[in-house]
Amino acid sequence: MNQIAKEIGCSRSTIGKSITSYGLSRKLGSPRLRSGQLAFGERYIKGRVVVHKEESLIIDKMKSMRNQGASYGEISSWLNEKGVRTKNRVKRWDRPTVYKILQRLNCQ
Repeated sequence: MNQIAKEIGCSRSTIGKSITSYGLSRKLGSPRLRSGQLAFGERYIKGRVVVHKEESLIIDKMKSMRNQGASYGEISSWLNEKGVRTKNRVKRWDRPTVYKILQRLNCQ
């Protein structure tokens, strides 16, 4: 917005009001406009967030391992051994990532 205001020589508030009046502003909860990365187990199809089937199977295995008493470190080691790719393409899984995924799904 700053760049637009500088380019045309008006205030940021004027740009903001114009963007909103034309319906171009970002609306919270909009399925097509989402900030950040999608969660592991989700993907975009035609502008909508849907379940990623392959990643959901991995999540099910993670839940199963955790329910059988595996630690987050053991689960991350298993994911690395099996060559499961992470959502953001980092090389390796780690305990905090596994923890966050399972906590998001309310798995202890």
